[in-house]
Amino acid sequence: MFKQNSRDKNIQNFDNQDLTHNLVGKSLFGGAVTIGGRAARVVILIGGTAVLARILDPEDFGLVAMVTALTGFCQVFMDAGLSVATIQREKITHHQVSTIFWIISAISFCLMLTIFAASPAVAWFYDDDRLIKITLAFGVSIFLGGLGIQHRTLLRREMRFGLVAGLEIGVQVAVTLIGIALALLGIGYWALVGMHALRPLIMTPLLWYFCSWRPGLPRRGTGVRPMIAFGGFLSITRVMDYLVKSMDNILIGSLIGSYSLGLYTRAYSLIMMPITQINYPASTVVTPALSRLQDDPVRYRKYYNRALFLNTLFAMPVVILTFVAAEEIVLLFLGEKWTGAVPLLRALIPATFIYTFNGALGWALTPLGKTKQLMKVFLFEGVFTIVAFFIGIKWGALGVATALSVQTIVTRPFSLWYTFRNSVVKFYDVVSAVFRPALASLLAGGVLYWLKTVLVDDSSWLFLFVFAVLYFLFFAITWVAIPGGIKEIRNIIRYVEIMRSSRKG
Repeated sequence: MFKQNSRDKNIQNFDNQDLTHNLVGKSLFGGAVTIGGRAARVVILIGGTAVLARILDPEDFGLVAMVTALTGFCQVFMDAGLSVATIQREKITHHQVSTIFWIISAISFCLMLTIFAASPAVAWFYDDDRLIKITLAFGVSIFLGGLGIQHRTLLRREMRFGLVAGLEIGVQVAVTLIGIALALLGIGYWALVGMHALRPLIMTPLLWYFCSWRPGLPRRGTGVRPMIAFGGFLSITRVMDYLVKSMDNILIGSLIGSYSLGLYTRAYSLIMMPITQINYPASTVVTPALSRLQDDPVRYRKYYNRALFLNTLFAMPVVILTFVAAEEIVLLFLGEKWTGAVPLLRALIPATFIYTFNGALGWALTPLGKTKQLMKVFLFEGVFTIVAFFIGIKWGALGVATALSVQTIVTRPFSLWYTFRNSVVKFYDVVSAVFRPALASLLAGGVLYWLKTVLVDDSSWLFLFVFAVLYFLFFAITWVAIPGGIKEIRNIIRYVEIMRSSRKG
């Protein structure tokens, strides 16, 4: 842990150069722990959603989604990219960490006040006074969450991913049980609000307890200005990305209504939830690891390629399986009153399939400090996404989902080209990394979709389980059939052995 052994905290220096020793093994183990933790959270989230969807109505989910369009934006912005800057720096002092902590805390407090002031406007925009109190509750949670950002960042900088994963699982279990209990009491959408508001109230004290570092007073002249510039471009990128991805919710909620928005958000959540639980933990491991390799282009490129390969290996099969079994998944996890989400879920699949290698953009630029270039990439995609949403809304929620997929397919090749034109990582690295997982996923999905047409549909858990087993069997057969498949399996086994040896070490 980060301990201060002297009253002169100026000597504190968070130097993690020792982490470069056996970096692959530590990253694999950290990635496995983090992905395992996120997978556990997915199970809890899906289970909780399945229960809540049967107690609450689509309108309840739609009301909360209307507010999260604003508060989610604030959550993206509140650390101003400084948490990543803390991880990206090779060396950082106690005074720098403390100054950043107070900057993040001040931003979080200002955002809370902004949300309070904006609550009447939110209610006016959606013409629903219930949104005022919901917005106020979310505003408090924004401030409480900001107080724990720097402590979580320091734990990740030390690659203590197991501890962070354990805390996230425990908190997820707690808020899910609380949400279900509140829903059973008959308070409707307030059960969902309670889940969101209580999360930081539980998580922040736990982060302070397990990370013994304590902030000192902020100071000038600590050298945080370059970190602010780095974080500024990254923060702008995140804000643009979130605003773009929230525009669909805003348009559907304001022009069509809360019922359609509830269907759309549940469909989006069903497919994005497992992918996010893979992409996010992968980034939390890969970004600090690549940051340690920024002065070694050869190792950087090799590590990047393997990380992207392993990420898509887990994510792509999940997306294609969701497309094939969309009806069964919606019926089992949400219930019969949510069948309108099935076409929305399928329409979102092409975009989600491409999102499985979103790391191709961020991992190639962020660890090298090229956040300005990354901002330009997201600005380019964002403009076209908003245009697509405004075109698609003419055909309702389904039109918006379809427009998102079409836009992503069209613009992503140009984004990759711009990302790699002056980078140590090349476009070929992405193609070579995703080719085998993509081809195996698509071919296995095609076989299973054909097989489904000749079978009797069943919505039981057993049928879906058998369906999933068949899919991954076809995936494995296709994987081996593609030239070099056996060699890649041996490489994966070797990574597992490296991970195990790192754990023992």
